[in-house]
Amino acid sequence: MNSENSLRSVERNGDDFLEYPCSTLDGRQQECSATFRLSVAQKEKMNRGIIDPTYNSYDRGHMTPASPFRFSEEALAQTFYCPNIAPQDPWTNRCAWYAVEERTEAYLGSKVSPISGYVVTGTCSADSADGDTYYGLKVPKCFWKALCYADPETGATVTVAFVGDNSVIDANNLNAERRERMESTLVPRDLTHIFGLTTATQVRKAFIEGEKVLLEGRGNLQGLPTARSCYGKLTLDNAVKEQWTAFMPKFRRPMWDCSY
Repeated sequence: MNSENSLRSVERNGDDFLEYPCSTLDGRQQECSATFRLSVAQKEKMNRGIIDPTYNSYDRGHMTPASPFRFSEEALAQTFYCPNIAPQDPWTNRCAWYAVEERTEAYLGSKVSPISGYVVTGTCSADSADGDTYYGLKVPKCFWKALCYADPETGATVTVAFVGDNSVIDANNLNAERRERMESTLVPRDLTHIFGLTTATQVRKAFIEGEKVLLEGRGNLQGLPTARSCYGKLTLDNAVKEQWTAFMPKFRRPMWDCSY
């Protein structure tokens, strides 16, 4: 990601989710409409009123978010294939995780002092949060996001990560759970923490594949660390952690009610 991802020429079109046209994936892709429906127990926990009284499904949470790809219709459309999404708690997706995505884009895509860097996202473990969906689709326990860039002042590689718990927010303890979800999601973490939630192999692969995609058609991006240096940076310096801790709560508020 860099300042090119901050260009805005295309608007997002709601529910344009499609199966990816690939014969190798025939019969292996998740169908991404009804399969995201909440189970009876999940509906009871959510009380169907956290966001919309008629809401009965998980959000289709993007792995690669749509917003940074609004520089062209083709690029935006690539984010709406079913393999790019996973069931995500609605309030978390629209509020706490939104904040992570917005701040990540704001930091790297600044038109004043743009920084070239990687942003990779994944889900945590194969276990379900609050059980499977109504049609048996696995619900990941959490989402993680890691970004890597060169420190503008020192040139040192920086890797910082964030984690969003994906359990359904309990309507019986709504404000307290929303507050805790927002606070915990905005905590900057080191890469070692992410290795404990998934596998080191998956994180390394995300950076390696991300390097290939990022450099395609863009040539050499000045100041961009290598994928190897990114997944090798396991710790988070205190000064960097403090910087991100101060930066994260300043996100641009979404259209949804994110009060708590």
